[in-house]
Amino acid sequence: MSLDKGYLGDNPVRVDAIEFTRLRIPNGNEPGENNFWVPGGYTGEGVPEAIIDQIPWIMSL
Repeated sequence: MSLDKGYLGDNPVRVDAIEFTRLRIPNGNEPGENNFWVPGGYTGEGVPEAIIDQIPWIMSL
């Protein structure tokens, strides 16, 4: 992800989703999208990216 330095704070947390639905290429209209977004399914640095449907909180426990 292309984020401004410090965007995730001092202690970011990684969440590995085991179950998810609708894996797809982002279209640039997602909430929280920033000015770094580029079309094509890759970050500005060339790293593949995708989005999924929001994971219900109960599934993340």
